Amino acid sequence: GNNAWALEVSEPTTTPATTSIDGDVTINEDGEIDITDQAGADAVTVDSDNDVTNEGVISAEDTDDVVGIRILPDVTSDITVGGTITLNETYERTDDDDDGDLDGPVAEGSNRTGILVESGGTLTGSIILEGGSGIVVEGNNSAGVLVGSALDGSFVSDGSISVIGDNAQA
Repeated sequence: GNNAWALEVSEPTTTPATTSIDGDVTINEDGEIDITDQAGADAVTVDSDNDVTNEGVISAEDTDDVVGIRILPDVTSDITVGGTITLNETYERTDDDDDGDLDGPVAEGSNRTGILVESGGTLTGSIILEGGSGIVVEGNNSAGVLVGSALDGSFVSDGSISVIGDNAQA
């Protein structure tokens, strides 16, 4: 990125990051941004020409309408994930009527997205999910990686993406 300042997250925090305020955002191996109970929040918002590197953890548990990394249209940004983005829930299906199969929905929560590139423009830069990285999303109407704008760069997915829920997409 072209801002002189930068944010390095080196321990667990519940404070979201925004590139126009924080500059380049790096979550190192010991760092975590946890937005549990912050419905509607984004752990990292990319709203300027700055890069995001997650070698640690972005997480939210039992929290709806959350995004791990949200990229606004028409920015220049490289997104690199070597760590994990986990937007999950404690809900477990059970066999309520003792017929040998699990009852109820596969997921309770909704609208959780690991990486979201908003529609309406172009992202100039690359999204790189490194080997060993993981995106785990549990929720209905949810997604692992959703690219709504044109991507002028590379999308490299060498990590794992797991999405569970109705109308969910990896």
